[in-house]
Amino acid sequence: MLLQKTPIRFDSYWIFLLVKKWLFISFQAGYCPKRNGVFVKKSGILNREISRVLATMGHYDFLVVADAGLPIPRDADCIDLSIDKNLPSVSQILSLLSTELEVEQIFFASEGQHLNKELISKIDKIFPQADMTYIDHLSIKDKVRTAKAVIRTGDFSPYSNTILSCGVSFSTYEQRITGK
Repeated sequence: MLLQKTPIRFDSYWIFLLVKKWLFISFQAGYCPKRNGVFVKKSGILNREISRVLATMGHYDFLVVADAGLPIPRDADCIDLSIDKNLPSVSQILSLLSTELEVEQIFFASEGQHLNKELISKIDKIFPQADMTYIDHLSIKDKVRTAKAVIRTGDFSPYSNTILSCGVSFSTYEQRITGK
């Protein structure tokens, strides 16, 4: 028995599938015909390196928000935002990160408890649900080596290096499932 070749029909369903696949591939690549081929992010953190790091953060990953003086290891993924003295500050960056990152624990230098009370009170307001853990400054420097990324600020205040340990937003998932 000979197999008969049937002609391929390009009816509307097949055309729909081809267009759908083309749109999916092109939008993944960042192509948008209405904006001359480029996406423009309108809200949230606009810095592409920070957005990339936040998208890859997982449970228990560390993200360091460092002052201007923290020694950063050469092999660390460093995003340098420092522009001028105290610009931007650690608290400004933490405030922006709080809108896009679930934080369950914060590591802060125990020396900073007495020398940087203003920043600690800001952190408590920015991340009220996170546990604050105080460790010595040398341990902060050791934890920097295991961090996923370091965001360097222009902050000149003493002992302002802050390490964020990522959590998981289960409460949102539970609300969606249970409807409560």
